[in-house]
Amino acid sequence: MNSMENRNGSVIHGISINAKDKLICNGSYEELQVFVEEVLDMSDGVWDCPGGEAKRYKSGNLDMRWYQDTRSITLNGERKNEIKEKLFSLALVSKQVKDSVYEAGDVDDQYSQVDANQNQVDTYQLSVETLKNQLEALTINVNETRMLLKVSQ
Repeated sequence: MNSMENRNGSVIHGISINAKDKLICNGSYEELQVFVEEVLDMSDGVWDCPGGEAKRYKSGNLDMRWYQDTRSITLNGERKNEIKEKLFSLALVSKQVKDSVYEAGDVDDQYSQVDANQNQVDTYQLSVETLKNQLEALTINVNETRMLLKVSQ
């Protein structure tokens, strides 16, 4: 899977937030399917094309639609807020990674391309595991923050 990015910055899996605070996926339909199954760990649903440019992942508790023309993602169902938080967290983490890479300075493009080609499969596997761990940690942090807010009120 190739890295994807847009101006707001998700380096991994092309998940980002646009200027209107909408979730965006700049990858392909196939890359989104892999992302949903491997990173979001959702494989109990079915993918279909309900019409137009929309692609849909539907499970018992989530209806996720991706609009190929605008690249936007919409969510509905019981897991809407949980998945939305994960996607927003992922987009923010990805933007931070991108920003830190740019802050570290320019890397020679020639070596960068060779390295990327040699390690593409390994990097993908590593990034999936890393993202799963980061999403779990972020979910725990969000839940702990919610509990602290409830206690302080």
